[in-house]
Parts: sequence; C-alpha cells; structure tokens
Amino acid sequence: MPPDDVDRLYTAMRELRDSVEAYRADLNGRLRSLEAADARRDGEAKATNHLGRIVLGCATMAAAVGGTITLLTDRM
Repeated sequence: MPPDDVDRLYTAMRELRDSVEAYRADLNGRLRSLEAADARRDGEAKATNHLGRIVLGCATMAAAVGGTITLLTDRM
C-alpha cells in the first residue's frame, strides 16, 4: 500500500473516531436530561402524594375532634 493511502486511511479513522466521540457525548447529554426529567417527575409525584396524605390526615383529625365535641355538647 502506498504511504498516501495509509495516511488517508489514518485520517479517515481519526475523523470517524472524532465523530463517534461527539455522537456519544450527545447521547450521554440526552440521557442525563431524560434521567433528570424523570427524577423531577418522580419527586413531584411523591410531593403531591405526601401533601395529599397530610391533608387527608388533617381532615380526619378535624372530623374526629368535631365528632368528639358534638358528642360532649349533646351530653351536657
């Protein structure tokens, strides 16, 4: 093989390697974005569930206190 062909092959291989590295970096960036968005959605869902539990707990407690007060006032 003539030296010019070898140089051309090495140049093509370097360009291909650079292209693959850029493609991998782009895919890694996209994957990180997707993972961050997924984590954000999970966090929001957990926060919403937690807030719902707090509201439900407060409503239950208020109903119990209201029932107790009504029972006590009826007996007086």
